[in-house]
Amino acid sequence: MSVSLVAMKIIILILFATLIKCAVSEFFSSTDELRNLVKNDQKLLSSLKELSKELERTNLYVKKILNNIKDEHILMTKDVDSYIFNPLNAFSLIKRLTHDVDSIQQSLEFTKKITAKLEEIKLPESELSGAVEGIYRLQNAYELKTEDFVRGIIQNKRYRRELLPSDLIVLAKEMRKFDAKYTNDYFKVAKELSLKYDQHTRLSFLEELFEIYNSTSKYDEAVDVLDEILKINPSFPKYEETRMNIELLSLFNNQNDQMEAIEDPYLLEGSHYTNPKEGMIYSKACRQELKKSIHETSQLHCRYISKTFFTKIAPFKFVEANLDPYIGIYLDVISEKEIESLKTLARENLHRAEVLGFNKTTRVSRVRVAQLSWPDEWKHTIFQTLNNRVNDMTGLNMKTSERWQIQNYGIGGFYGAHHDYADVGQIFGGDTGNRIATTLLYLSDVEKGGGTVFPLLRIYVPPVKGTAVFWYNLSSSGDRGTLYLKSVEFIECLICLLILEYLTRHAACPVLIGSKWVANKWIREYGQESARPCDLTPKLTDEKYFLRLYDLKDYGIDA
Repeated sequence: MSVSLVAMKIIILILFATLIKCAVSEFFSSTDELRNLVKNDQKLLSSLKELSKELERTNLYVKKILNNIKDEHILMTKDVDSYIFNPLNAFSLIKRLTHDVDSIQQSLEFTKKITAKLEEIKLPESELSGAVEGIYRLQNAYELKTEDFVRGIIQNKRYRRELLPSDLIVLAKEMRKFDAKYTNDYFKVAKELSLKYDQHTRLSFLEELFEIYNSTSKYDEAVDVLDEILKINPSFPKYEETRMNIELLSLFNNQNDQMEAIEDPYLLEGSHYTNPKEGMIYSKACRQELKKSIHETSQLHCRYISKTFFTKIAPFKFVEANLDPYIGIYLDVISEKEIESLKTLARENLHRAEVLGFNKTTRVSRVRVAQLSWPDEWKHTIFQTLNNRVNDMTGLNMKTSERWQIQNYGIGGFYGAHHDYADVGQIFGGDTGNRIATTLLYLSDVEKGGGTVFPLLRIYVPPVKGTAVFWYNLSSSGDRGTLYLKSVEFIECLICLLILEYLTRHAACPVLIGSKWVANKWIREYGQESARPCDLTPKLTDEKYFLRLYDLKDYGIDA
């Protein structure tokens, strides 16, 4: 095979891979992917400028033809027979319906080219739905007021100019899929903001709002809008008849604002993610409103820590976050250069994050909005460097650890409450046991939101670039959980029966402002016998233990 033929095949494969990447890219679930839309927005702006110029030229040309045709048509309608019996008039009539029509069509030919350009940059409707769901998630988690939010004010700081009423109409229409209260709030604020605009613009907006209210059985609101339309346009067609019909419908309308639960076609049967009660605790934790008692915090300390010979010389800065289960924060564990290397490697294969179900099944789900990558560790020496570092930090054996997982979160990107260990009925690949521990590296600062919370322990860890959170997912003391059964006979006598540590249930809070990058290293249980010996004095819990964990009153929440 010739060199040129091989080169050609490689080029075709690269182009094919690029096209596939563009075709399957999802933008709302990764702020890094959103960067790629800047070029699309520039193309949209250029296309609209081109369209505007062409429309001006076409408008002048069409007006000229219109005036000529109008004059001829007036002459013809005065006396049709006299007009068409004149050969010059007959020629003019046929010329208008052949040559002039063709000329007009040609003058509009440019719109096809622009339409084709617009099709190239147009995103699927699922992107809009994902973006609005992200906004809903942020408002719900952080209790953001709609009237402030639409004015560009987020947690008392202005970030942008206010949205247009037309923006709010689109937002409100899409919000109907997720929440009735916020939907009504957006319509209400849009109506208030429309008062700033000229009557023609406001009338157009009110007519659209009227149609929306009428079609969604919001008849009282529809009547109010109809009255406002009348003030601007007293000749609104069939006003009295329309108003009477709506009022009659309102009398028999018993519809309320309660929305049906959103069906998640990707939610795995039997998987346990944030339920409504836990969601209230989770949101309060993300708002940093759950605090440990003074007695609990007095038991936590900062110190230098070393687990290996190397770190005796260069120990790590360490902050205790919780003692049982053990959770700690390491400071300044990764350099800027290393962070950029991880991001570059991840960008080669970012794709929508999935969740683990039963029988090794994984799928996309609304409970996790992010994109991730699992780079092959042999591709770069940085992975061995970081594996050695985690060994130095924790003392745990990295031979049975999983590959590094690198994630970037999207609009309101989050991960609902979950455990990192495989629960009963779930199975991880390989034969190295369950996930005994987690190391989570923060690869970016996040201006607002994006923290990691352990709601049941009242812990909020802010996303600070260069820090790492470490915790044990399995307890060796036999407390708080269900036995994780093993089938490896020849080492069963060497390893204590590890227990699932339920209190490590954690979540990634929605990203409010900024871009959140993290890297996970999950460490499996086999090979850790000497690093983490068994505790032979388990602290058992009673059967009501788990029920008490979700008593809302304990978290200051009125049920």
